[in-house]
Amino acid sequence: MSINAVGFALPDARGNYAGLDVDACRAVAAAVLGDADKVRFVPTTTQVRFTALQSGEIDLLVRNTTWSMGREVRSASPSPR
Repeated sequence: MSINAVGFALPDARGNYAGLDVDACRAVAAAVLGDADKVRFVPTTTQVRFTALQSGEIDLLVRNTTWSMGREVRSASPSPR
């Protein structure tokens, strides 16, 4: 999640996040896990977001990530030998 994005994900003085991205994460946690508070926010950068997802460090990317045919094709292609 991108942090310090006013309106999307911004921690307060106590370190509690608020914003649209935060609400989306909590909604997924409530739907999948039955508890909106079972979420851990992991700040990432554009450069490492897919690595964090592929490694299992994170389970969900919110905002700044879109599906694209090019990315889908590259990830499905076999590795060159």
